[in-house]
Amino acid sequence: MLCLEDTLSLYLPTKWSASVSWVIPYKKRAFWNQRQEHNSALLVPETQRGRAMNAPDRYERFVVPEGTKKVSYERDTKIINAATFTVEREDHTIGHILRMQLHRDTNVLFAGYKLPHPLQYKILVRIHTTSQSSPMQAYNQAINDLDKELDCLKSAFEAEIARLSSEY
Repeated sequence: MLCLEDTLSLYLPTKWSASVSWVIPYKKRAFWNQRQEHNSALLVPETQRGRAMNAPDRYERFVVPEGTKKVSYERDTKIINAATFTVEREDHTIGHILRMQLHRDTNVLFAGYKLPHPLQYKILVRIHTTSQSSPMQAYNQAINDLDKELDCLKSAFEAEIARLSSEY
């Protein structure tokens, strides 16, 4: 019959070894540490140690491959004045800002975004507008408004930096 210490030594991950070492008797602790080192060496190849195995390289998060458009447009065939924009190499930061800017437009009935998968670096922005506007017009207007707003923020920041640097 297995006792609590045996059960812990069989199922606890390596990262918990320091926090539960007081539970495992001293004789079993040495054996347990050797077994964990052996198992980790078998599971992770030498070239993969220190990085996630299935994760793509970091530059793939923001570098758009050649031949790929940054933004693509696809009209919805079932709903009038609705479309999906695919924005390559972006994440929640741009998706949320763009969605909130689209919500400020009175001609936009629905605006939302999603990331299809955590390892796919693209967002899908869905826009449904009234008959007075098209999704392309709403998208372009939102991008232009955000550009103006960020320019204003940048100039205010630079003015404040200049003011603070002149004081010192």
